[in-house]
Amino acid sequence: RKAALPPHPTHHALHNLNGDTPGQIHVYSREEKQQIIRRYLAKKKTRRFRKVIRYACRKRFADRRPRVGGRFVKMKPDADSKEKKRGKITDAKGVSENMGPAPRSSPDGLMARVDMAESSP
Repeated sequence: RKAALPPHPTHHALHNLNGDTPGQIHVYSREEKQQIIRRYLAKKKTRRFRKVIRYACRKRFADRRPRVGGRFVKMKPDADSKEKKRGKITDAKGVSENMGPAPRSSPDGLMARVDMAESSP
């Protein structure tokens, strides 16, 4: 003989959300269903499918780092000259970089390259 198991504690909680008697499943009224659909459509409008940049400082830092094939690489003094000659060192946008001085922020927050002639005193 097997012992009868007590009902699962969440079983009645699931079926008794709106105060209905246990064992009955709640059916939404027309107004409740329309309200649920309106809420779903409102949330759907605010979805973002593009990449969101949360920290601009991290983006600027990543854009400055050298990449090979889209991956960040460490620069070695003798290896970077070989890679630079081959044109494989690129920035985040895939453009070959001349590995000059790091870009500085302008007052309006945009990045600007500094020429070597300007940076010399």
